[in-house]
Amino acid sequence: MSALTVFGVIAVSAMLLFYWLEPRSRHFTLAFAAACLGSSAYGWLSGTWPFGIIEAVWAIVAARRWYLRANEFQESQAMEEYISPAELRNQQEVGRAPTIIDVRSADEYAAGHLPGARNIPVDELGEHLAEIPRDRPVVTYCMMRHRGSARCERAADMLRSDGYQARAIEGGLPAWKAAGYPVEQG
Repeated sequence: MSALTVFGVIAVSAMLLFYWLEPRSRHFTLAFAAACLGSSAYGWLSGTWPFGIIEAVWAIVAARRWYLRANEFQESQAMEEYISPAELRNQQEVGRAPTIIDVRSADEYAAGHLPGARNIPVDELGEHLAEIPRDRPVVTYCMMRHRGSARCERAADMLRSDGYQARAIEGGLPAWKAAGYPVEQG
């Protein structure tokens, strides 16, 4: 068996495998596109140029599908990671309020917090997971001074990785206050 034949068997087998796995992850879509390029190269090298053309087209189609799925994933992740103060306030007003967790220190919480919020500092969150209901969404907040690494974002990430449906308030407590929504003290 020649090296070209072995390459062809591997390329076509990889293409079929990744095509089958494609619905499971967008990464398999990219792997399928790469395998199609390998199959296309095999087609050209073996002298079966129509096969090479077809596989090149499949590679382009799969790469485009991967690109579109990647953008959809990023948009859905961004939408799922945050809740606006207005959306949270609306949920409170219609009686569908999520569990609200203030992940700041006890002193910060006492100085002002959202109505109905429970104070669990982010460093203690892991110790209190059993106390947080799993049957309803969870919203975390802090001062959100450093978007992308704020305490409420880390807490929401931790909760999501543990199976909770968790989001952080977009803009944190300052955005809530700026919208004119109530803040409790004590």
